[in-house]
Amino acid sequence: NKYLSGITLYDKNKPILYTSRKFIDKPSDTALTFGDNNIEDFQHLKSVITCYSNWDKKEYELILTLDSKKVKSFFNKNFIEYFLVFVLYPAVLFVLIGYLFSRFIFTPLQELKDYTTEEGVIIPPSTKITELEDLRASTVDAFERLKEERKELFKLSRTDALTSIGNRYYLNEQLELLITDMDRRKQSFFLLFIDIDNFKSVNDSLGHHIGDEVLISVANIIKDELREDDIVARIGGDEFIVLVNTVNTDEKLERLIDIISRNINQKIIIDDVHMHTTVSIGIAKYPGDGTTLETLLQRGDIALFKSKELGKNKHVYFNTSMLDEALYLIELNKDMVIALENDEYELYYQPQVDIKSNQIVGAEALIRWNKAGGQISPVEFIPVAEKSGFIIELGWWIITAALKEKVLWENQGLDLTMSINIAAKQFADTNFYDNFKFYVNKFKVNPLQITLEITEYIFLYEETELINTFNKLKELGVSISLDDFGTGYSSLSYIKHFPIDTIKIDKSFVDAYDTTAGEVFLETIISMAISLEIDLVAEGVEEQAQLDFLNKRYCSKYQGYLCSKPLPAKDFRTLYTDSLK
Repeated sequence: NKYLSGITLYDKNKPILYTSRKFIDKPSDTALTFGDNNIEDFQHLKSVITCYSNWDKKEYELILTLDSKKVKSFFNKNFIEYFLVFVLYPAVLFVLIGYLFSRFIFTPLQELKDYTTEEGVIIPPSTKITELEDLRASTVDAFERLKEERKELFKLSRTDALTSIGNRYYLNEQLELLITDMDRRKQSFFLLFIDIDNFKSVNDSLGHHIGDEVLISVANIIKDELREDDIVARIGGDEFIVLVNTVNTDEKLERLIDIISRNINQKIIIDDVHMHTTVSIGIAKYPGDGTTLETLLQRGDIALFKSKELGKNKHVYFNTSMLDEALYLIELNKDMVIALENDEYELYYQPQVDIKSNQIVGAEALIRWNKAGGQISPVEFIPVAEKSGFIIELGWWIITAALKEKVLWENQGLDLTMSINIAAKQFADTNFYDNFKFYVNKFKVNPLQITLEITEYIFLYEETELINTFNKLKELGVSISLDDFGTGYSSLSYIKHFPIDTIKIDKSFVDAYDTTAGEVFLETIISMAISLEIDLVAEGVEEQAQLDFLNKRYCSKYQGYLCSKPLPAKDFRTLYTDSLK
């Protein structure tokens, strides 16, 4: 080696082997450097050699002496070559490799990442590397299918599955957009709430499959009569909402409503049966009736409620008086709940009299509300309680209060039947029988002297469940009385299918006893009840002539002001005991 001047091996500090005596003196520790400063003639490299002899460890120091001038001269002469080989070429190679990695690996991966994290806006191009291309292709395929599925889910989330028109979410979106657009353009539009009349009876009597066909037909008829910019949505059950923004006058809207109502009534034919469907419609107008989604929906719903209240098959425009009425009903609902907490309700009892013996044989429990400032008629608050659902909670209060009074009668030896009014919604509740039986057992009341009075509206509910409840009540010993017979959904088929014990003839028919039609009706119903061995109670008897008429036709019982008005519990007990003297 032309750069190596000498080699010396030391045992500790003693040279034992060397190539030149010139370098037998042990130098100080140093290392080879290539700097320009303090370059000595010679530089030394030191190493340690370890060996073993007879298991004894021995260490020697090896010193290599280099000619610094020759080394420096060599590097100076070959600087460019070394720079190219050890600096420039590696740098160029590193950049090239980095570019290739970036171009064919990192960039495709970044594009794929961006594609997956940015909702798949730009599909990444294909690559030359097979593995990456497989990954890109499978990812793009998965995300494209996912995008299509998301579009489909988005559409489904805003589409009614049965009728294929918009649903509530779609309606809310479009209504918000329409409000913004009409506000900017200073224009108006109409909101129609459309509800199918008596739709529940269609489901219950003809089956849900027929009801579904009616809903589909109604949706198609409405859609066919609308223009492209108008919107129709089914928001649940048998209720539809239409946004009409292509009609700007009430007259044009009236024509549209008339066409829709007429076509729904005339064109729905299912299994060759003409359905004669009618609808009730509530109408709100933007901006006159409201400028927000919530306000318009609320006021259109109020108008729809009013149209149904007026007898159905009608359309009603919202006005502020309806809002006042709605607010009153809301306040009344709140007051009814508070009244129950404050024990403001009371039961009155109206006697039921056996016509032959003229003896009181029972009483009907009737609720009264003793509110501060005067008594509120049940005619005013019971319908509100039925609509809000509070009638169920109130109904259980009535039942428990009546059963407690019946216990008192039994303890005092009063042999009387207690008649209790049950709302259709409460009677149709799946837990009604179990809860009622619990209270009968709790108060130890004789169920044979309990009569539950129901109205004909009960027959709008599912027949199988009703029959089951009727039969269990009959097994318990409770009697069933059909109240207000002839004013609702009366049908001989109901009397045939359901175990009815008593029919109560409505006061309106008793009042008409002295007319030809009234006489025929009363004689027919009395004759039918006798033939079917069903007991009869005539309601609202106020005149002796009415009682004489009923007596001659063998009507068995009556109640009404001719005997007594409804009385507080204590006064009724006094009336009964006095009647026995």
